[in-house]
Amino acid sequence: MGRKARAKKERQFQRDEQASPKNPPSISYWAVGFLDLLGYSRVLQAFDVYPLPTEGPDHHALVKAFARATHLRTRLLDAMENLMSSRLGTLPVDLNRIPQALRSAANGWRQIRMISSPGPDHVILGCSLAPSPGHFPMYAVDTLVLGCASAMLVQLRIGGDDTADSLPLRGGLEIAPGGVYGADDFLYTPALSKAHDLESKHAVYARTLIGERFEGFISSQAREKPNTVQELYEVTLAQRLERMFFHDTDGLTVLDFLAEPFRERLDSTFAQDLCSKAWLFARRAERDARARRDYKVAMKYSWLVDFMAGRLRLWGVQS
Repeated sequence: MGRKARAKKERQFQRDEQASPKNPPSISYWAVGFLDLLGYSRVLQAFDVYPLPTEGPDHHALVKAFARATHLRTRLLDAMENLMSSRLGTLPVDLNRIPQALRSAANGWRQIRMISSPGPDHVILGCSLAPSPGHFPMYAVDTLVLGCASAMLVQLRIGGDDTADSLPLRGGLEIAPGGVYGADDFLYTPALSKAHDLESKHAVYARTLIGERFEGFISSQAREKPNTVQELYEVTLAQRLERMFFHDTDGLTVLDFLAEPFRERLDSTFAQDLCSKAWLFARRAERDARARRDYKVAMKYSWLVDFMAGRLRLWGVQS
């Protein structure tokens, strides 16, 4: 066994020791977002053929379908990486007005630790709700929610020029106990399956659902009585997040990726371009689905069109 292999094995042994009953891993509540490309299974099915063609038009179609599948996934992952590295959002508290004695502490409110895990057709985002050096939970949750909203809107905007170039996102947000473990800091938490269930079993349309525990957490934080500047900041964040949710006609709580708290953080010209291209994609995708008589898909885009239509004015877009 080589030196690198032995070192790796030793590190894993140490992790196993830390995770033993005598030294249990650190477990806290985690907020998790699960975002999935809606309709990606159909894209994969486009090159599920047997026997495998090796030449001619069928082979060309196979290669084209494979290229589209890889393009859609890599473009989503690139978009998410760009979003999460751009330090989404702004602090709703003017740090310049905070007493000098609190400045260093206030700067810590900008620090967060996020888990991002890509899958074959989905992305998972997560953050701990436990405070620690270099991690401010409420700002992390705010970033997670805004990241999901941004991803949904950007994914639609990508298809504004060519509907075949994108697919909408569908997802779920939930909270559960969990912790990270292993050399790759993999996140173990029931919140993953809960968020996935929200997406796969209940979302139906191109929407991201908010789980009961997630909604309850934000609601309780928003109603806290702050006694310090930090607590005021946490309450302000929670109250802003509450305005990012709405209750749909079926009673489920949905992430509003066109909500005013999101819009007000963006440059007006940039926001208008995002929304106008996203709106164009939604209408064309619905029209195309109806033209090919794929009414199941058309129904999902109809929900998206109706949802967006009532919010266009806020973004400076004509219906």
